[in-house]
Amino acid sequence: MNTKRKWDRGSVVFQEGVSPLGKLVEVRPARVVEDSDRELRLSFAAGSTYLSGDWMRGRRRYELSLAQRIREFSSTEPLTFEERTNRSRNTLSVLPREALHAVWFFWDRDWNPSEAFVNFQAPYTRVDDRLQVIDYYLDLQLTSALEWSRKDEDEFDAMHEAGVLSDELVSQVRDEAQAVIRRIEARVWPFDGSLWEWRPPAGWGGLNLEGYDLRDEGRR
Repeated sequence: MNTKRKWDRGSVVFQEGVSPLGKLVEVRPARVVEDSDRELRLSFAAGSTYLSGDWMRGRRRYELSLAQRIREFSSTEPLTFEERTNRSRNTLSVLPREALHAVWFFWDRDWNPSEAFVNFQAPYTRVDDRLQVIDYYLDLQLTSALEWSRKDEDEFDAMHEAGVLSDELVSQVRDEAQAVIRRIEARVWPFDGSLWEWRPPAGWGGLNLEGYDLRDEGRR
């Protein structure tokens, strides 16, 4: 449960992406847009730096076969991290409280709507200035007009077959996906198009990783 004290608007936090087996794979700094009983909203600004684990050992994800990808996703070996810069995308993430998904809205650097994703994941947990998100490898991809398609179902099914995702969890995620699809098709918030008009306050520019220590116990 997310019972920790809520974050203030404008606070800088670090979102840690974690595999279902508990391995840290990514760290991104963000500003808190809203932290309410209903949801957490985070802003990831273009120009921000982040840490990315070398999942594919120098290769592009979809250059690998499905079997190779699942082998890497299922590994518990610590990753090598590289600091990178998000040069072109402004992002707003909406994390409904205790839900099995988050919604990501993307704009280009000039704030033209680009696309959106629904990422299926565990309800986030928070500790101090960071939140952890466990990814379930299933997504819905949406156009700027919020027309949807499924993404990475092969990886989701393969992770299930490999025993990384349980039968019960897979059933829960699929039920969540169907519920989200119904909301998209009904244009129910946040899928009513209104969030494309969102803009951050003046001064909310790019962030860096200052204050985050990858060596801290429990973060790898």
